Amino acid sequence: MATIKKGLDPLLLEQVKLTCDGAIANSSIAACGGIVRDYIENMLLAFAAKLPQCSTIEANLWAILFGLQIMQDQHVEGEILVETDSMEAWQTLLKISSIAQVNNSLVNTTTKWISQLPVVNIFHIPRESNMRADCMAKVDLNLAVKHPKRVTLTL
Repeated sequence: MATIKKGLDPLLLEQVKLTCDGAIANSSIAACGGIVRDYIENMLLAFAAKLPQCSTIEANLWAILFGLQIMQDQHVEGEILVETDSMEAWQTLLKISSIAQVNNSLVNTTTKWISQLPVVNIFHIPRESNMRADCMAKVDLNLAVKHPKRVTLTL
């Protein structure tokens, strides 16, 4: 069962947290990244990836999708708490609003992944609470600006 809500709850023993972010540079270079932590905030994995040209909201949706996929590939188990500082991505997944410039197949793929996982809660968090994920997104964004063909995935 997947639920999407706003706000933060303390982590419980069976919970893992995916904090993710997307970033855009020069209107044409995009990247995303994130960090997965256990219930006592130990880092389980981190990722960064270069994206095709896309909007900021799409970069944030890619970050959520990649994070969920990597967690499943790495057999990270537990109730998943996803944190994003993108109000637009959060609202799109919540279906509060439909953003015209968003790739609908990306939204559909992300919501499909969410629905296939046992428990996923998605939270909107303040930008200042998302600095680590922002740094992960910018790691690959900075590399992409200097080396446009480079694609990185760090686990």
